[in-house]
Formats: sequence, structure tokens, C-alpha cells
Amino acid sequence: MHPLISNRDNAQIFLILLVLLLAMAQSSRNGIGDKFTSRQLPPLRGAKMYFAIAAMASEQSYSKAFNKALMNITQSYLEGKFKETRYNITLDTLTIELPQNGSFTATLLDDLCSKFEGKHVVAVLVIGNTPAAQTVSLAATHSGIPVLWAKGQGGMVPGFRSLELNPLEIHLAPTGREMAQALRGLLLQAHWHTFTIIADSESTSALQRYELRGTLSESPLHPTLIPLPSPPLAQIIFR
Repeated sequence: MHPLISNRDNAQIFLILLVLLLAMAQSSRNGIGDKFTSRQLPPLRGAKMYFAIAAMASEQSYSKAFNKALMNITQSYLEGKFKETRYNITLDTLTIELPQNGSFTATLLDDLCSKFEGKHVVAVLVIGNTPAAQTVSLAATHSGIPVLWAKGQGGMVPGFRSLELNPLEIHLAPTGREMAQALRGLLLQAHWHTFTIIADSESTSALQRYELRGTLSESPLHPTLIPLPSPPLAQIIFR
């Protein structure tokens, strides 16, 4: 185990790989990877399959843990899954290095297309919440490749920006809907029925949508929503 990766992180990586294997089996049955004719793939028999991971150079600890876990998926396991057709399948990692500043560049898009071209990429794990990370996710989903996106805790509360996800995209974080349900349960347990929520403008807009507003305002809860100015001013918040 890499010294920077905890047992919990290692377990999460294995869970991620399990989901990826399920996605791989599903895509093999449904032909998801062949959705776009511009993406020419070699015959599956005797092929090499790739799990892609997109991360900044400063987050290489994730890549190392991912690679180690991938190596532990034995060939016998894969042969068991495809025993009837006797596929000779090998697994490899496809590394996509995101720019450290997180910005989108044409070079990143060209590199991404070159790495996907002619390969059986069964899923992409994206680390980070930047324009560059979003580029990878969009390119992968538009090519019919399942995406697991670990956005982290930066920026806005996960799930608030878009309550409807692409069917090929899974966020490894609670959605806004799930967080609202958890908050409701906590408030009911504490008998704290009247409360105030202070949020930035984007989160305020999200909280006013029916999906979230209904969860937090259904009887017996009585919320008051106060939007923060942009940028927040201490003298206004604590008056």
C-alpha cells in the first residue's frame, strides 16, 4: 500500500474497480463502446482493455493505488466471466494527466482523443472538479464510456449544480438530493423544526428547486433561506 493511502482509501479503490468491472461487462453486452462510429475499436477476442484514470500530477497517489488494485484483479477472474467465449483479455491502465492549473486546453483534448482512439476503454475514473476534469468526463460520456467522477469537496456542494446526471456518469459524492434528505432526518431527530439556511447564490437557487425545497420544507419543517451576497461580507452575515 502506498504510504499516503489509508486502508479506507484502498477499500474505496477496490470498490471503484468492482463497479468498473460491472460496467465493463455491461458495455460488452450492450455494445456501449461502439455507439459512435468515429471510434473504431479492434475485435474483442484477444484484446487489451483499459481502465483510464485522469488526475493531476500532484494526485499521483490515487494513480498508484489504482494501478496496484488493478494488478490484483487476476486473469482467472476475467476468464471466469468470459469462460464460454474463451476471450484472452488483459487489463491495463490508461493515465491521463490533467494540467495543474485545472484549465481546459486544446492540447488536453487532442491528447485525450489520441489515447482513446482504437482502444477498448471500459471506464474512466476522473479525480478533481476543474474544467479539465469536466472535459475528460464530457469526452468519455459522448464516446459511450462510463465515468466515475470523484469531484472532492472543492467548490459548490456536490450535486447542486446539476440534479440530473448523464446515465453514463456516476459522481463519487453525495448528491444535493441525498444531502437534503440526510439534513431532514437530522433535523427531525433533533426536533429542530424551525431553522435558517445561509447559502451562496448558486446553492440558494438549487435549494429553491422542487427536488430540494420539498424535502426541507415538508411538514413539520419550516426553513428560512437567506442568500449570501457575492462575495460574502462578514459585516452583513454577522450583523
